[in-house]
Amino acid sequence: DSWHKGEMFKADAEYTTDEGFVTSDISFGSVRQIVLAPVFKGAKISNRFGGTILDLRHTTLEAPETFIDVDCSFGGVEIYVSDSWMVKVTTQNFFGGTEDKRYKSIEFTDTTKKLIVRGHISFGGLEIKN
Repeated sequence: DSWHKGEMFKADAEYTTDEGFVTSDISFGSVRQIVLAPVFKGAKISNRFGGTILDLRHTTLEAPETFIDVDCSFGGVEIYVSDSWMVKVTTQNFFGGTEDKRYKSIEFTDTTKKLIVRGHISFGGLEIKN
């Protein structure tokens, strides 16, 4: 039958980076993306029963604000950022959570640029790391 052939639950993953903008649509799978574009221009991340790791430590931000839109259900998102970035998380959580796990330095080196992570988390989690 089709259950044993792996056709009932098929991993579906689409992810692209276009001139610094990341689009990730994951179902029943996972993806890790390292953004190497000189300037990160934002992202749209959609997870359903999956995970996304987004590494932004090799890029810079545009001023004044750059947005990451997250829609995560039954999954997780990890975002790696530079120590000097200002990050604001404004997600709405339903049986989920968000946590900034970065080492807290006293000062941000560049206060003119801000990364804003917004969206919805249901039965999952979002972590900001360095």
